[in-house]
Amino acid sequence: MGYSFGRVMGIFCVGLLAAGCSATLHVAPAVLDDVRKVGSVLKEDSYSILWEGNEEISNVFVVDVGAVDSKDAFDKAVTFFRNHKWEIVAQDPPVWAQLRSTVWKGAYLTLDSFDSSTLRKYPESLRRATEGVRVNRKSLVLLDVRQDGDPKK
Repeated sequence: MGYSFGRVMGIFCVGLLAAGCSATLHVAPAVLDDVRKVGSVLKEDSYSILWEGNEEISNVFVVDVGAVDSKDAFDKAVTFFRNHKWEIVAQDPPVWAQLRSTVWKGAYLTLDSFDSSTLRKYPESLRRATEGVRVNRKSLVLLDVRQDGDPKK
């Protein structure tokens, strides 16, 4: 008797969860509210990954920051987040930066320039964020927000 691929994957995933998926990590609503203030949110979505035995739910945004070009968009977003107590932990300006909140323990944010190569790793709905919308694509940034570890510990 053969098993379908879906059944085998289901058994495998249940085994993974039973073997040590200890928590589902969500970004706190207050963090997401602060992130949304950087500009006009065109699209918001989420995705999940298994990381070190935990399920991480990342929230992803396409945001118009009202810039004239992609370098200005990157700079405006970085300035906004620095003013809101996020610190840069790694960067390659004006392409991407990773920031860590100094207010919300374990909250991290990846800021990316808005381009087709970056969009490939995100949900389909984000790739269609600018369809039917008049917007300067160079004024857009991608924000990927995640919680690393339990914020209460």
